[in-house]
Amino acid sequence: MEGREAMERHEQTVAAGEGREIFGKRVAILVAVLAAFLAISSLTATKASEDTILKEIQVADTYAEFQADSLKQRLGEQNAKTLTVLSANFPDQAAAKTAIGEFKADAAKKKAQKEELLIKAKELQGERENAHRRHKSLEVAEAAFQIAIVLASVAIVARAILLVWASGLLGVTGLFFMLNAYRHFFDLPG
Repeated sequence: MEGREAMERHEQTVAAGEGREIFGKRVAILVAVLAAFLAISSLTATKASEDTILKEIQVADTYAEFQADSLKQRLGEQNAKTLTVLSANFPDQAAAKTAIGEFKADAAKKKAQKEELLIKAKELQGERENAHRRHKSLEVAEAAFQIAIVLASVAIVARAILLVWASGLLGVTGLFFMLNAYRHFFDLPG
């Protein structure tokens, strides 16, 4: 009888060892998948951050150009008014009228350019906000994947299925935030 009991214990031990090995392999695969998603979210978050910075620079440049055109418009208008007043004493009235016309035309051109620049600046601001929103969502996805990897790693050592489920749930959360970065289901605060 003792031989049979020993054999049964041995078989149970082997089965338990195989179960642990299978558990470890499956969780290791989960860790690898989570790490791949972490890498993707990290790269795309970096790109979104770069886009945010680039768009901010473009917005600033566009507004600076808008301000410069505003000054040029105002100078053109003032030069035309000044020349109109002073031209009464000029011997060459045709040249004065030509210069006044050029100042007015340049001022009108700058005014039209300003309107275009304002539209462009607002579009760039929208693009900047979208890139910033993507970046925030991808940062949350990164954090979710990182914590999921830690939980899965601890689950392998502790043989705790609950930690595997928590890791999987955080992985799904990370995927959701990655999707939110491009589909914009909701905004994150901050």
